[in-house]
Amino acid sequence: MKVIATRDIGVGEEISLSCWLPHTPPFTRTDILTPLPDIPLGLPSAHRTMALAQQWGFHCACDMCLSSREEKQASDARRERLVQVQVLLRHEDTAYEALSGLANELVDLARAEGMTTKLSDFAFTVATAYFKRGDLATTEKYADVALRYLMAFGDPDSQLVADLQKNIEWLRGLRAKQAQNPEGG
Repeated sequence: MKVIATRDIGVGEEISLSCWLPHTPPFTRTDILTPLPDIPLGLPSAHRTMALAQQWGFHCACDMCLSSREEKQASDARRERLVQVQVLLRHEDTAYEALSGLANELVDLARAEGMTTKLSDFAFTVATAYFKRGDLATTEKYADVALRYLMAFGDPDSQLVADLQKNIEWLRGLRAKQAQNPEGG
C-alpha cells in the first residue's frame, strides 16, 4: 500500500482514512464489506456518522466529524453540489457552453472539501464530457490533467495509468488525423 500526503503533516497530528460506505441507507453488513471506489460524495454527514457507528462500531473523531453544525451543513451542501455537477457533466443534454463553468466549479468544490486526491477522477469526468461532444483538444487537456493527478496520488505503475496513457496517445493520433484531413472526408 502506498500513502501520499497532500499537505504537510504536523508532529503528533492525527492521520485518518476515509471509510467505505454504501451509497444510500439503509446500510447492511454486506454493503460495507463490498469495496466501493470511494465514500459517496453526496452522503450527508449524519448518514456517514450513523453508518460508522452501526457498521464499524465507532464514533469518528476526525476534524470533519467534530466540526460545528454550520460547518457540517456547508460541507454537506458542497458535497451534494459536487454530485449534481458530476451528473450534469455526464448528462448528454448539458450544453457544451456550460462545460467549462461546470469543470471549474467541480475543481473549486473538490478543493474546498479537501478532495485533492479525487481530482484525477473529476478531470476524467470532464474529459469524457468533452469527448462526447467531439472536442478532442479539450478532452486531451483534461485527460492529461487526470493522468498527472493519478500519477501523483496513485500508483504510477498501475494498469489504470497505463490505460489512460494509451487513451491519451490514441487521442493525439486521432487529433493528428483530423488536422491532416480537416474536412473529414
